[in-house]
Amino acid sequence: MKFFGKKGSLLTLFAASTLLLAACGDDAADETADTTADTTEEAVSAASITDQAEEVVASLSADGNWITAITESVEVSEDVTVAGEFTDGGEEGADVYRKLALYAQDDDRNVTDEFTLTVASMTVESPNFRIQNGTVVGDIQVNAEGFELAGSTVEGNVTFASQELMDSAKMDEGTVNGDVTVADGETDAVSAASISDQPDDLIASLAADGSWIFAATDNIEVEEDVTVEGEFYDKDDETADLYRKLALYAQDDDRNVTDEYTLTVPTLIVESPNFRIQNGTVVGDIQVNAEGFEIVDATVEGNVMFESQELMDAANLDAAEITGETTVAE
Repeated sequence: MKFFGKKGSLLTLFAASTLLLAACGDDAADETADTTADTTEEAVSAASITDQAEEVVASLSADGNWITAITESVEVSEDVTVAGEFTDGGEEGADVYRKLALYAQDDDRNVTDEFTLTVASMTVESPNFRIQNGTVVGDIQVNAEGFELAGSTVEGNVTFASQELMDSAKMDEGTVNGDVTVADGETDAVSAASISDQPDDLIASLAADGSWIFAATDNIEVEEDVTVEGEFYDKDDETADLYRKLALYAQDDDRNVTDEYTLTVPTLIVESPNFRIQNGTVVGDIQVNAEGFEIVDATVEGNVMFESQELMDAANLDAAEITGETTVAE
């Protein structure tokens, strides 16, 4: 459904603007009933609420809008560049911010529908650019700081121009079904199965051909035993230390833990050296067959069993809470 075209009247523009502000109320100020002809200067312009490919491209350009909201799935055959610096709500003096809204919501801000934007590729040049809900099909190149995925999915790869830009990104609440890399080819934690709330993704990520890190985004229950196997390096940098991590938490931009999750599993079998479980809770037994096992600010509601005394001596459980027994296998 297209709300208005390039020749829409002031009344139509105001109606569309009001609808967008209701749908994205967390990003713009409330409108008053006595809005006047100044509505023509509203931040929500003709290209920002659309189901038309050319209007999406225009809205995301340097001459576009602080927000682009699609009203149904859109396919763009060309590369899309998100360019220019914009502020929250289009207000002068507000925080630098830009948003791609791939969803609809009701008056209570409950998401009622999600849409897909298909692109040849997307290049992000705008700082603090957020993709919220819905799905982007295509690769994304990030050349600006503060990139964010908020409840959204990328069916493709996400490549950052530098490690600093990757470090400034926030993707804990998103899913990338592809590789997340720095432009020099170094693969980061956030590969296809490494940020998820799906049991199959956890199993795949902890396998021998998985990821150096798995970060849960919600509680996960696995009905079968899970084996952590393979040798990995910190952030997949082969010059770094051997290291692997299971992150059962979310954190903010300042790395403060904002939520913790529970992994329920019959038995977690650890074959990878220097494997750390950080925050959250594991419900189930853990069998440790590799050196350097570590639990940091996490709880195990079950037993922890080491294959040998040497492996137990090499473990770091000082910051752990274990409700069952910690033993060496007889």
